[in-house]
Amino acid sequence: MGKATRYGLKKIDWDMAFSWVGTIDHIQHVLYGGIDPKCSYYDEQEAPKILGHIRRVYAEIDERIGRILQDVNLDETLVCIVSDHGFSAIEWNPYLKHHLAKAGLVNFKLDYESNQMVIDWSRTKAFPLEPCHATSSST
Repeated sequence: MGKATRYGLKKIDWDMAFSWVGTIDHIQHVLYGGIDPKCSYYDEQEAPKILGHIRRVYAEIDERIGRILQDVNLDETLVCIVSDHGFSAIEWNPYLKHHLAKAGLVNFKLDYESNQMVIDWSRTKAFPLEPCHATSSST
């Protein structure tokens, strides 16, 4: 995101430009329940580690936005940073990955070191697209 945005801003004479950062949204969807004591799968022992991962993602995104802004004349440019929504415990939402896992239709684990959801495709029959839409898989 950062490199592509900087490249575009340098190469094209823009009247208006938009850049989307999906990383924060994705990390919050995957990890937020681990830091919210109201969530059924909250673990007090794991919460500081998970919060550290979330904070690291925010810091990396802040750094990349800062690099983008180095290429922008802030005296002539209005910069707006907008979020599409906030977060709360996931129980209010039908979080299909967990429901499908309980039904034996998807098999995954969360790798907190890489901030990735690792899917075992050999044991997965259905996988939801974000946010909470299901798709079937033949693999």
